[in-house]
Amino acid sequence: MFEKLRSLASNIFAVKQYGFDYVFLGKIDHNRTAVESLATSIRQTLDRDYYNNSVTDYVRLPIMKNVDEAEDFAAVFILSIETEIFEWYACYWAACGVPLIIGTLKVVAPLLENYMRNRQVIGIIAGCDAVAGYEILVNEAGRGFAAIKNRNMAYVLAAAFMLIANIIIFCWELKPKSLSRPKPIEHG
Repeated sequence: MFEKLRSLASNIFAVKQYGFDYVFLGKIDHNRTAVESLATSIRQTLDRDYYNNSVTDYVRLPIMKNVDEAEDFAAVFILSIETEIFEWYACYWAACGVPLIIGTLKVVAPLLENYMRNRQVIGIIAGCDAVAGYEILVNEAGRGFAAIKNRNMAYVLAAAFMLIANIIIFCWELKPKSLSRPKPIEHG
């Protein structure tokens, strides 16, 4: 997934150096204990990054020298469709004063409004509409914008098929009944 992100945002990653400007820690267990442990100490939770570099190898990952606990982050972006993940980050990370930014499905977003009201979350990017809006805002229309165009085209096609089906049904109902059903054959 990270490689996909790097390819989609190649203009951002082109000017960044791995280990100095960013690090990808890989998939982390989705449970309360792991999220709490990460807030306390990354080094005690994980020993290696996604590319199998030691998180204490400050030659390869100098960014990790000054990053270990929640307070060391300016903000955290969480991408998930599971609402309990956001609850855990709000509990352990936002409580440390770390602003959270959430990316999720549009149907999940209303469940997260309470985090916005409590100022535990500073932003929610929900669904293709939000992604497309962001892409337009930064003048980089991409996959989110394309998804919206495709979805809108699907809506138009669905409406057209429904209209055609209704016209066929309407015309079928207008036909004389004698034409619509064959007469039964009488046997002797």
